Amino acid sequence: MIVLNFSKPLTTFQRMDIERLVGEEVIEVMVNPKVNLLRPLLPQAEAIAREAMMKISGMESERISILLPGLSPLAVILYNAIATRLGSPPASIEPA
Repeated sequence: MIVLNFSKPLTTFQRMDIERLVGEEVIEVMVNPKVNLLRPLLPQAEAIAREAMMKISGMESERISILLPGLSPLAVILYNAIATRLGSPPASIEPA
């Protein structure tokens, strides 16, 4: 399973917990969502989604989950942008 991570890196415990829950190895792909809150979020989220899709190019057939950024409006827009690119909504995870 690919975890597109738009937050802080997973700890070893979090990675092991996810792997135990889903029953497969986790490949963490870090994407740093730098945003300017004084500018519209949609174009910024689209650019971040493009970057994320380039990072997983060739792995789209893998199961994909997203660890969303903490900024809620960006998280919603980003999730929608990635789901549109994938053609179906990925799982969203929130490790404890």
